[in-house]
Amino acid sequence: MLFNSIEFLPFVITVFALYWAMNRWTATESGLRLQNLLLLVASYVFYACWDWRFLSLIAFSTLVDYFVGGQIAKANTQQLHDNARPEARSPLARRWLIVSLLTNLGLLAVFKYTNFFLESWVSAWSAIGVDMRTTTWQIILPVGISFYTFQTLSYSIDIYRRKLEPTKDLIAFAAFVSFFPQLVAGPIEKASSLLPQLRKSRTFDASDAISGVKLFVWGWFKKAMVADNCGALSDAVFANPTEYHSLAVAGGAVLFAIQLYGDFSGYSDMAIGTARLFGIRLSQNFIRPFFAHNLVDLWRRWHLTLTAWIREYLYHPLGGSRGSLARTGLNILIVYALSGLWHGPSWNKVSWGLFHGILTILTIFFLQKVNLRVPLLGVLVTFSLFVAALIFFRTASLADAMTFFQSITYAGDRRETLILSTSLMVALGLMFGVDLAFEIREKRKKSPPRLPKWMEPWGVGLLAAWILFETAGKPANSFIYFQF
Repeated sequence: MLFNSIEFLPFVITVFALYWAMNRWTATESGLRLQNLLLLVASYVFYACWDWRFLSLIAFSTLVDYFVGGQIAKANTQQLHDNARPEARSPLARRWLIVSLLTNLGLLAVFKYTNFFLESWVSAWSAIGVDMRTTTWQIILPVGISFYTFQTLSYSIDIYRRKLEPTKDLIAFAAFVSFFPQLVAGPIEKASSLLPQLRKSRTFDASDAISGVKLFVWGWFKKAMVADNCGALSDAVFANPTEYHSLAVAGGAVLFAIQLYGDFSGYSDMAIGTARLFGIRLSQNFIRPFFAHNLVDLWRRWHLTLTAWIREYLYHPLGGSRGSLARTGLNILIVYALSGLWHGPSWNKVSWGLFHGILTILTIFFLQKVNLRVPLLGVLVTFSLFVAALIFFRTASLADAMTFFQSITYAGDRRETLILSTSLMVALGLMFGVDLAFEIREKRKKSPPRLPKWMEPWGVGLLAAWILFETAGKPANSFIYFQF
């Protein structure tokens, strides 16, 4: 079930109505559990619309980490009794943490990376002339496994670090793991952020619900009007880059960058808006990334929840920037390479990650040596580098990526540049216009721009009507990050 599908609207309205109908019981523990149980059932129904068989994976991960979290806490408590040093780590707690890591990362590796590892093994032997015959398996990738795996791991790791107390409420924990607005593609919520919200009473707030609807419609606009239209054009270019003029090939790469932003930030807005309907606050995932003035700044604006997760649970444990410049550079490369692999089981994704890692290292070194303040130039250079890196992200193989780069530099007798439709140009102008207005107001430390209150319902209604008019009769397109 897609957020932008016709089936989602009656689904979310039904859940919303039942959820707040229980509001008179939320002051009691049983009423709160009833609301969480409804969220859990709704989330499982939502996920089952893709493939009900994979509900067993979510349920298995949930039960393992719920049990392991309790065992880690018991081992930590015993360690404190036996050892006066509060920073001491229990060997038994460490073993239970390893159980969580092996279970969750093992499932992720099997379902997402088995064929990639097999193919890489065969290719490595083939490179030295050895024919290693093997067969690939027809493994279906469970939707959202990369996202909910990171969420459950945050629970076990934070309990091990004594930053979080384990919950004894299995229903609340299961609802945290499977919360349907962000189950499939984030934002990635740490247990310390989302789980406490599910453990306290929630009352209906009309202003929160209205802001959620407005955010949902804005995300829907970015997905349906911007991302899908840009995608139709960029797909044509990436399918046959050698058939287009170099300007059209470069334009196709730019359109894919805009498509990816509109698609993923649109999904995040729709997820955050839907969660607000139920009194739940999810983390912001994008802060106008195309106005970043360098790559370090860009990754403070793009997919914030993944960046924060990787920084806390991978980069800092590796040593972060506490060591020498060489060690810091190595840590950055490791983090970006694994981030690329998380995005997809291919060497193209790893190359995309390493490309960004190298550029980030150069950016950090450059910023330390030179105090250069040319905001517009920095924005243009950053965006150009981001688009260039995305060519690895979008193409199917390294050979295809090289072909695409070559097509950008070739301006022979080929099809001319693409023509954007009026509707798409208006949509792009509106999206970037709003982003620019917010960016300028934030730089001037003023409150975000707002329409007069009496105009807001009309603006949201007209935007929704425009989307419905443009998408009527067309099938809903899936979100790009569903494949990760």
